[in-house]
Amino acid sequence: MMLVAYLQRVFLELHARVQWLQKWVPRLKDVDRSFPLDTDVIGAFVGDADAAADLFRVGIPLWYVRDIKFAPLARIDKVVRALDEDCDNQVPLRGSFRRLDASDSVSPHPVVYTGLPGHFSRYLRMGTFIAQQFSYSLVGSFEAPSQSTALATGSSNPPSVSSPHPNPPAVPAHRIILDALDVTKTALVSVPRPAKRQRTSKKPPSDRNGFFPLKHNDYPAGLAWWESANSALQEFHGLTGPALLKHPVPDPSLLLTPQNVLKPSFLLAWLRIRRICILRISQPNPKWFNNRRWRALLEIADGMNMAGSQGRREEMMKELDSLVKECREFGVTLDTKNLARVPAMWGGRVITLDAAGNIDQEVCQQVVWELFEIKFRHELFALDKWLVPKQEGDSDDAVIQREAWYQRELLVYRCFPGLAYKPMEPGFSSHRDHSYRVEYVRGLYNLMRGWPGPKPAELNAPFPDEDDQFSVLELEEAMAHYYVRKFLVAFQRPATIPYVCPQY
Repeated sequence: MMLVAYLQRVFLELHARVQWLQKWVPRLKDVDRSFPLDTDVIGAFVGDADAAADLFRVGIPLWYVRDIKFAPLARIDKVVRALDEDCDNQVPLRGSFRRLDASDSVSPHPVVYTGLPGHFSRYLRMGTFIAQQFSYSLVGSFEAPSQSTALATGSSNPPSVSSPHPNPPAVPAHRIILDALDVTKTALVSVPRPAKRQRTSKKPPSDRNGFFPLKHNDYPAGLAWWESANSALQEFHGLTGPALLKHPVPDPSLLLTPQNVLKPSFLLAWLRIRRICILRISQPNPKWFNNRRWRALLEIADGMNMAGSQGRREEMMKELDSLVKECREFGVTLDTKNLARVPAMWGGRVITLDAAGNIDQEVCQQVVWELFEIKFRHELFALDKWLVPKQEGDSDDAVIQREAWYQRELLVYRCFPGLAYKPMEPGFSSHRDHSYRVEYVRGLYNLMRGWPGPKPAELNAPFPDEDDQFSVLELEEAMAHYYVRKFLVAFQRPATIPYVCPQY
């Protein structure tokens, strides 16, 4: 029934769009005329003065809705009575014998949206409501985090070992090593280690090498050529310095213990807060967290009270309350007082542990794959925005380059199907037939060709014949090595690579 209603809504929207293009746009272009009121249309609610003037001129009835703060400035031409309660709340309709019942009533259905119909949040809330019914990712738009927030340095420029300052600060050893990395090669990298290494933390370093793929029976498998690309950088483990890019969703490594044992309770904790977190990253300027803060957030959702992490838990509890407050206007709510009792939803059903305390393997693979894919897609966005920064200024050249910069988001979206936070299909994150994957390999090829600096020879050559599977695979392997190295140099941490979607 919901799909039928949605189809009706889409049909009416398209019908209105056709009418707008055929009838009203020609009137808008005729700026020397004002047209009489058209009584065949109901009209529109508008909150913008320029839009109200345009609709009034072309003959569309309108209601100009203004914020209450503008009431003292309003000019009153005529005072009319409100709806007469004595008329039984029946409002006569123009050009019809029918009457509109305006009496107070409580709808049996939830109120999805309150506000002006032309506002973008109307469609966002409609999409959110539908997504809630199926527990899929939400509808919205992605904007990569600005470098002032995503990068710890706050700089909009790539790290550099030179400076015009007469007394430049000392360049860290790891930065010199990273800047010397050849991004065009594919061979295993050997890194010279310093004789004495200064610890930046009192805690011992993690035993897990982030350049190696996560292997677990309940996890999806990584694409072999992408795994080898990351593994070729294994000697950079412990020499990368502080990471300059945080994570849009929890890293799947947080769902495993140091002994590589799955933590099912953390997976359920993620499913409890998943809708809130995914809705937030679908909005402009989303907040990304480091792994420690994501771990604290999962502990909160799991109802854990870990010693020594109380301060971080309190901080993340405030963050979660803030996220819930922001998402409430879109119809998404979450009981933060009893998070451990919130049902863990996936695919429209409640996920629970079995008698042995385990979780269904198929569900686990699907959830973890979504985390990998969301991270990979968002990191691709972030790297592209970092390598090709937005042009500032008012000159004609700056305006042209800024328009081209905005168009790059379309190039990123050609690298995978759907939205960055809605990975319903895998793109090249699969073992599907060659004809399916090659479209997205070409998208990544077109995107990377616009990145500055030296590139592998495969990216400087034309795209191979689509029927030549071996050449396309060679190109993808070269792009995988190029991508993980560019990411490492930019953000000082291992890149998230594509993992194979369980359904494909």
